[in-house]
Amino acid sequence: MTAFSAAEAEAFETRAARRLGVSGERTVAPGGGLHALTAQELRVARMAARGETLREIGAALFVSPQTAEAHVRSILRKLDVNGGMWKGCVCPT
Repeated sequence: MTAFSAAEAEAFETRAARRLGVSGERTVAPGGGLHALTAQELRVARMAARGETLREIGAALFVSPQTAEAHVRSILRKLDVNGGMWKGCVCPT
C-alpha cells in the first residue's frame, strides 16, 4: 500500500485497499479511526453501538460470545477508547 502512496498512484491504492477490505484484511489509513478496523470489527462495532449483547453479536456472526468480546477489545484498542466505557454499551453476555 505504501508503495502505491509513494508513487502517487492513488487509483491503484484505492483499488488495493478496497480489495483488502473485502477479504477482511486491514489497511492502515492515516489517522486510523474506523479505517483501522477490519470488516468483521466494523460489523461488531455497529452491533455493539445498537446495544446488542455479546451473546447476540456472537449468534448473529456465528462466533462465540468470547470471540465477540475479543473483537470488542480489539476495536477499543484500535480506537484508543477506555475499556471500562464499553461495559455500559454492551452487556457482557
